[in-house]
Parts: sequence; structure tokens; C-alpha cells
Amino acid sequence: MIKKVCYLTAVLLIFSAFGNQGSIKANSEQAHAVLVPGSGTYSRKISTQNPQAQAFFDQGLRLAWGFYFPESIASFQEAARMDPDHPMHFWGMAYAMGPNPNSRYAQMPDDPKGEGLKAIKKALDRIDLATPLEAKLISALHVLYDQQTIPDQDERDQAYLTAMRSLNQEYPD
Repeated sequence: MIKKVCYLTAVLLIFSAFGNQGSIKANSEQAHAVLVPGSGTYSRKISTQNPQAQAFFDQGLRLAWGFYFPESIASFQEAARMDPDHPMHFWGMAYAMGPNPNSRYAQMPDDPKGEGLKAIKKALDRIDLATPLEAKLISALHVLYDQQTIPDQDERDQAYLTAMRSLNQEYPD
């Protein structure tokens, strides 16, 4: 009797695994995030023509600055789902996946799965659609991930800092 129950359980588990294959695809087409009321009002206008994508981009920035990185990444992913050709959504993902004071303090690797590098490369692939400021932000963040050109982490950090200082002088607002 116990063997029959174990056999039936195994069969049911196998069939349930096959039955879920379609839902995985469906889930990838569903929303990654929702707009959270009360998360702030700061907006950094980007060149998207999609107001919802802009709203998710802004929320992603606010969440990243609040160290809510998984939620931030989900917001940028939702913005990219709504406007897949815009480079700044991928810049946002790379920004949220990149090094931060907490990860550095804990001596965690900067991009352990390489997802930040993939995101910034997607932004670079779309850089011709960016405004001059957006293109410079993308190029500056790429420096932080570019271990091929600058293998030393401290040198990459310094190069990123230099690029961002230059951007701050050129675009003070």
C-alpha cells in the first residue's frame, strides 16, 4: 500500500511539473512590479514617451536610493517591459545591481552573477536612442562594470567617480 501511495505521489509530482511549464512563460509576460503609493515624488525625466515607464523608472530610482534593491530592479524591469527599446531602464537595472556601500562593507562581490554587466550591455546596445546626458550616464556606469579595461576595483571606482564628477559639472541639475 505504501509503495502505491509513493508511486502515485511521484507520478502526480511529475505531471504537476510539466503542467507548470506554460505558467512560467505566462509569468514572464506579467507585471514585474506595481507602483507603490507614498514612495516619494522625485522624478528624473528620461526620454521615454511612455508615462507609465517613466513612473516605474522614477520609482526604481527612489527605491534604489532607499537600498530596496530587489524592488528597485523589479521597477526598472517593469519600465523595460513597457518600453523595451529605451536604454535608461537597463541602466537603472545595472545601477541597482551594482556595488553599494552595504555590499562593499560586507565584502560581497560587486556583480556575482554578472546580471549588472548584462543590463549595462543592453543599455549600451540602445545608446543611440539616448539623449546626450543619458548616453554619458550609461557610459559612466559601464566603467564600474568594465573589468576587462580596468581590472583593479579601486581604479574602476576612481574612474567612475571622475566620470560622475565631470557629469555633475556639465549637468549641475
